[in-house]
Amino acid sequence: MCPRDTKKQESSISDATNTSGTTESSVAVSDKNKELIATHELCHYCFDVIIHELSSSKNRKGSSRNASNHTPSLLTIENILPSPDASCPLFVTWDKKVVRNSREETKHYELRGCIGTLASIPLVTALREYAILSAFRDGRFEPMRSQEVPFLRVAVSLLVNYEECKGVHDWIVGVHGILLKFKIGDTCYNATYLPEVAHEQGWTQEEAISSLIRKSGYYGNPHEIESSNLECIRYQSSKTWLTYDEYVQRCSTGSSNPSPAMTFIAPYDEDGQDRNNKNATSTSRSTGW
Repeated sequence: MCPRDTKKQESSISDATNTSGTTESSVAVSDKNKELIATHELCHYCFDVIIHELSSSKNRKGSSRNASNHTPSLLTIENILPSPDASCPLFVTWDKKVVRNSREETKHYELRGCIGTLASIPLVTALREYAILSAFRDGRFEPMRSQEVPFLRVAVSLLVNYEECKGVHDWIVGVHGILLKFKIGDTCYNATYLPEVAHEQGWTQEEAISSLIRKSGYYGNPHEIESSNLECIRYQSSKTWLTYDEYVQRCSTGSSNPSPAMTFIAPYDEDGQDRNNKNATSTSRSTGW
């Protein structure tokens, strides 16, 4: 399954849910945002948000009082951003731990919701918005329930380093996400995959490009489109995860120090191999299949 983006009216798209006619401004990212890094604090805040939403929902059912729009948190969003006006495209992904049997030692997570945008929007409001959308508004899943929270893991992906490709192959599998745009007649098509998708699927560049053309909603033969008619933008992702158990531990210790050591941009080397473990495979479940 793949991330969803419900905010098509804002010219934003997800890595496998595509729209046509995306404007250039929808992927515009200033140079200062190249330094944005996802941290555990951002993930912590996402847990704060959905727990508050679930609690408020219960209160509304049992009381006529309106719940406060303020999210009580150990962390305030303004204090965990590098600047109040920090803006960039982002995705918020919720995964749910699945226990197949009591003997299972490894923790297996399955996608529970993922919504994001390629529009560069202020993180001070966007992080809360997309934490809620991905938890409660991903149409492929039922809205999140409170009893699921202890089994959750959240990931925040900040999309950075946007660059115009010199050609449709001017990107590296496992390093770059790509946004592909083309026009057939009067119809504009576009689609994107986050940086980890092609690597996780074991695709070559050609396979990823063909898949993107199909994902864009074009039903013709992908191989009949001349590469010169394809416009490609590449980008990278700063991404980090936080499980519910880690969130509880942070709450109990009052942890508030940024943790960029656990984040990454381009986690694979130029050959698409994990920089920390050449034999390892990515465990990220935020991408579409």
